[in-house]
Amino acid sequence: MVIQANRDSVSFNLRVYKNFKNKEYRIDSTVVIPAGNTTALTNFLKTYKFRIRNNVDTVGTHKVFENGDSVLVYSVSMGTDGIDVDGVFNQDDVSHKFAFWSPDKGTENARFMELILSLAENVFTSTQTVNYLEALEQYFPHHLGVKKLSDYSPLTYKLYGDISSADQDDLDAFLKNLPLHTKVIIDMSNFSGMGTMFYGWFEEYCANKKNIYWLNPTDRGLIDLYKIGIPNRYVISKKKIRKIKTENGSEVIVYNPD
Repeated sequence: MVIQANRDSVSFNLRVYKNFKNKEYRIDSTVVIPAGNTTALTNFLKTYKFRIRNNVDTVGTHKVFENGDSVLVYSVSMGTDGIDVDGVFNQDDVSHKFAFWSPDKGTENARFMELILSLAENVFTSTQTVNYLEALEQYFPHHLGVKKLSDYSPLTYKLYGDISSADQDDLDAFLKNLPLHTKVIIDMSNFSGMGTMFYGWFEEYCANKKNIYWLNPTDRGLIDLYKIGIPNRYVISKKKIRKIKTENGSEVIVYNPD
């Protein structure tokens, strides 16, 4: 991500490499927005501690020479489940480097990524880019992946990412607040899955709310809906499950014929 600001506007570029070596991009998208849209991020950066040490597990340092200058390089130990973030903030000809591993909830770095991702999700509109940002969000402390797409008939939401035990309260509130007598569409095109502990919740709520339809679920979403007991007539998709079988320890979907 590259964010460039001037007096009146901000340019936000997102690039996702398909092949880094050959500089082939899967996503290369740029939007220009009013500078006022970044006020929260700008204010945050005024007090943000740009650093590498203490943000990540620094295991050593060494100096290298670049263009005649001595530069301190940090060696870091990263976790096995998460994401590494590093960047540079340039202002008034001064560069501030920063780096951190997937931050804990409530930390300064978690707030930093919340602001960045919130801004990105509000300005990028292509389906491919939005889906990528929703997937990226899963590596950082986040709320339940649900957003309202339309207030108009039919009322439409998007349920994305995964549902974990940390999302219990948010999920309970979301399901409880769904209307009883209004058609609701829930887009599951970027859904990653849920723990089996939630199957009973969905079964209970959906049994009382017969107007919920599930739009274009991923394969994982189809499996979850099937196991919950959602009938195919409530699944809006070209793919409908006939049964699920196990092969070599993995679940395999058998679809209804076209």
